[in-house]
Amino acid sequence: MLGMKIYILEDNLAIAQLVLLLLKRRGYEAYAFHSISSLIKGLDNAAPDFFVLDIMLPDGNGVDLAKSFKGSEKFKNIPILLMSANVDGVAESQKLHKVGYIAKPFDIKDFMNSLELLSN
Repeated sequence: MLGMKIYILEDNLAIAQLVLLLLKRRGYEAYAFHSISSLIKGLDNAAPDFFVLDIMLPDGNGVDLAKSFKGSEKFKNIPILLMSANVDGVAESQKLHKVGYIAKPFDIKDFMNSLELLSN
């Protein structure tokens, strides 16, 4: 899925930069946001083809945001990969269509495999 636009929501700057670099090197168009409010503002410009959402954020919860997206006509078909050190995300992600989960710290290969599986 080269050229796919991916929005990353991650409040940890180091992790956001790592994921951003990884995706751009693989040919994806990727953008990082550090809060839910900044991501929502970014959605005013254009919707992505894929979301990567941290669960524990300073201004909310990535699981709640994923549920909101899945309930929205505009975003319901966009795949989402939740990532967190909190294992509660596994159960929540399994309840939603085209939502996956990866635990932090994650292996880069596992991250890319999760992204590709959800994209298809």
